[in-house]
Amino acid sequence: MAVVINGTTGIDKVQDGSIGTADLASGAVTAAKLNVGQIGGRRNLAINGAMQVAQRGTSTSSVTTSGYYTVDRFGMALGTYGTWTVSQETDGPTGFKYSNKWLCTTANASPTSTQYGMVYQAFEARDFRGMGYGSSDAKNLTISFWVKSNKTGSASVGAFFYDDSNNYFHSKQYTINSADTWEHKIVTIAPDTTHSLRTPDQQQGFTVEWFLGGGSNYTGGSHNTWTTSQTNRNVSNIGIGTAVNDYLQLTGVQIEFGDTATPFEHRSYGEELAACQRYYFAFIDAGSGGEAWVTTATCYNTTNAYGGVRFPVSMRAIPTLKQYTGTDVWQLYNNTQADRFDSFTMFGATQSTKHSAMIYNNDVIAITAGQSGNFQGGNSACYLHFDAEL
Repeated sequence: MAVVINGTTGIDKVQDGSIGTADLASGAVTAAKLNVGQIGGRRNLAINGAMQVAQRGTSTSSVTTSGYYTVDRFGMALGTYGTWTVSQETDGPTGFKYSNKWLCTTANASPTSTQYGMVYQAFEARDFRGMGYGSSDAKNLTISFWVKSNKTGSASVGAFFYDDSNNYFHSKQYTINSADTWEHKIVTIAPDTTHSLRTPDQQQGFTVEWFLGGGSNYTGGSHNTWTTSQTNRNVSNIGIGTAVNDYLQLTGVQIEFGDTATPFEHRSYGEELAACQRYYFAFIDAGSGGEAWVTTATCYNTTNAYGGVRFPVSMRAIPTLKQYTGTDVWQLYNNTQADRFDSFTMFGATQSTKHSAMIYNNDVIAITAGQSGNFQGGNSACYLHFDAEL
């Protein structure tokens, strides 16, 4: 592969398959020159930073509690902080088709000390061990993102991590200069050289968060320092959510080791989907049809049939089943007849793993032991999802 290097003399150099030591010595090759576009390799630790994947759907209204809504891997944490609509928008700065929007529909004009709202992405501890926290060689972390809001002023973006006994919090200030305008922001978080990440690899070990607003329990500390006090989390309180129609919109989220923000690492939809499916797998979606196929099932006895679902990627942990329930909304199509039932039950450990799940009809149906059939949807609103979120 030909690598084009702008040398210190201003003359373009082309090296086929190698870079000479003279170029390295002269400063013709620098990280800034090589780490551009896709040539820099896999850098972005954020999953779904371009907000392409939305397995749960494109809009959820009347949100009052913490959880994951619409765009994958971006959660919302609420502590009695208004009502929100969360949506995937076809609106973004140049180079981005999608964004994630959190719109306030019922405001909290005067949050009490314990009330808060924020959006975040959580990571497994194993994915951030490369930062070297707890050692003198610990690395900086740079967070870059595009933001849009109706509010202007100083806001807080930060991080927290777990060791095996405490949470440690750190935040930085960024400024939204113009209302309703996409702006690119970059912050760098210095490492904690004293405390390391928690021991279990697959548990939540590191989180990046954007505060919407909150009370004094989160605002009385200082930026730019690690502490166990939550007052460091939202030092610059912009107060999104204190009025109806306040909103925060994000896209182009990049999280990378080091103190330099590199150009956004665009990844294919398929790659981002696979990364998201480690945490959430939308197996059957609502609206996919009244008889959407779930799996082949074997009639274990005269009342219950068992079937298996294999996940496309290994999930973070044995997931929980999320499903549409109601009177006779599912069916076992067996021996030319459809035996209807209300919901599925998923077996736990042993029968179900991080790789597959065993499910059976939750309520009794009349079948013949030893026969087989197909588990299917019986209602166009049916959905069957598997959740292993952090």
